[in-house]
Amino acid sequence: MTIVGESPKVSKREIGEGWFVLVTSLFGIAVGAASLLFYSIGVFFEPFQREFGWNRGQISGALTYLTLGFVISGPVVGWLIDRYGARIVALVSIPMLAQTMVGLCNLDNSLPALYALFFAAGSVGGGTTPVIYTRVVNGNFTSSRGFALGLVLAGTGIAALVLPPALAATIGASGWRAAFRLLAIAAALAWPLVLMGFRGAEGAAAPRGQPAEGLDRAAALKSREFWTIAIGFIAVAAAISGLVVHMVPLRDTGMSLPQAAAISSIPTAATVSHFG
Repeated sequence: MTIVGESPKVSKREIGEGWFVLVTSLFGIAVGAASLLFYSIGVFFEPFQREFGWNRGQISGALTYLTLGFVISGPVVGWLIDRYGARIVALVSIPMLAQTMVGLCNLDNSLPALYALFFAAGSVGGGTTPVIYTRVVNGNFTSSRGFALGLVLAGTGIAALVLPPALAATIGASGWRAAFRLLAIAAALAWPLVLMGFRGAEGAAAPRGQPAEGLDRAAALKSREFWTIAIGFIAVAAAISGLVVHMVPLRDTGMSLPQAAAISSIPTAATVSHFG
């Protein structure tokens, strides 16, 4: 009875003491590589079509290269986190991601350059994905861990809700290159938060020789649970990808770009928040 009675107090204390970690993680996920490019690319369809003559299939193909970058960088990032800690990996990766956005600002009429920059964002920006932030959240929260994880993973939904209308307004006022500059600034803003918010946080630094819990890699790859989770995530990601990317181009119905972006952000945010 005593444990049950004290549990809510422990949870509240964790949230109160770890609020800066939560804010840092929420914002970091919202402006990480997995959010910035994925939820914004639809807004760039029309400007790219108008300036470069690319079709939608060619433009949306950039996400294939972004995903490929994530596939390659994912295991490497995981290994680096185990060796050096989540904080240092994020502090190195965030400026590199911002630099790829700067590269997109200077994009010319070259599809290979577009694909290369998206691939680079997925590769060097792998240290800005949710795995970084959930590692720290898991290390700092126990009794309120589920709530804390749900809260910070809402960053993907926030990005899906805010990015399309904000970028559409920027494109309307200053052009698509200015929109990529805005993305570069957003990505860079996570750096000081991680620098301060993860300082001394549990799980942010490299482990100090403690044995890892759970299965090793070989055993995990042989388990049914691992493949069930993996296949489930792949199926959900495939469905959401097809929906998100082509929502803004609904302006074919006669909407303006800001209107289409604002309307498309609502179901997109609801979808990614549910599955985030």
